[in-house]
Amino acid sequence: MNSMTGYGRGSAANDQLEIVVELTSVNRRNFEIAASLPKEWQSLEHKLSHQLRQSLRRGRVNVVAQVQNIQAGDALSWDEDSVVATLKKLESLAEKSGTSLDLDARVLFDVARSHLIRPELPNAEEGWHLLERALTAAVDKLCAMRHEEGTILAKDLAMRIGIITTLVDEICAISRDGVQDYREALMKRLKQANLELVLNDERVLKEIALFADRSDISEEITRLNSHLSQFEQSLGGDELIGRKLEFILQEINREVNTVGSKANQTEIINRVLSCKNEIERIREQLQNVE
Repeated sequence: MNSMTGYGRGSAANDQLEIVVELTSVNRRNFEIAASLPKEWQSLEHKLSHQLRQSLRRGRVNVVAQVQNIQAGDALSWDEDSVVATLKKLESLAEKSGTSLDLDARVLFDVARSHLIRPELPNAEEGWHLLERALTAAVDKLCAMRHEEGTILAKDLAMRIGIITTLVDEICAISRDGVQDYREALMKRLKQANLELVLNDERVLKEIALFADRSDISEEITRLNSHLSQFEQSLGGDELIGRKLEFILQEINREVNTVGSKANQTEIINRVLSCKNEIERIREQLQNVE
């Protein structure tokens, strides 16, 4: 199981360029991509998207690709004519404003850097092979992090499903005594009302039978146990299970609600509320499962 949250960084270089790709992903219902590429390589976004879809199916992925021309080396190259023209304009502005122009090393460097000559990048198709290598490395690290977090999520979900399973077992045990408790309570009320009815009176038997039918949760318990088992078994797979788990949880919630609507015992109602609390926590966690 994989999370939709993660980070990955990859780099690649040749004798001309060095490329660093950073990927960050967060949860989304579907798959979305936001890419930041050099303007000369904007046409590569389609290929980049296709490459990402081979490994990622859900979540919003932000891609930032930084490209450095190695041929430029550490030497700075700038347009000297433009630098001189800019300095003359600064001197003229200082003279008009009646101030002195202090051209220290810092000012000179900032002006020169604003006129750097940046070597042109190779065309997009030539750059793709290098970008693809950096992207592949970043995706591998992103997927590893998503899987690691997914493993942690799976343990948490399994723990919460275990809590619900225990609560359902307790509800089942309590419900077995429900009819007997109702029979005794009914006879007690009749006695308090000075109504001389015996337990095998037809009217008493009919009332008890109606109660038993209305409060019977055996079918709901059977379906609940089936859904809980399916949910737990699905946690062990590596396939995309986020939406599947969301559907199963929806069915678990439906059956728990039905049990709650039929419940006539405080002990069952309290456990139904505890189940719903765990269901809500699971629903929040599933928002980040791929």
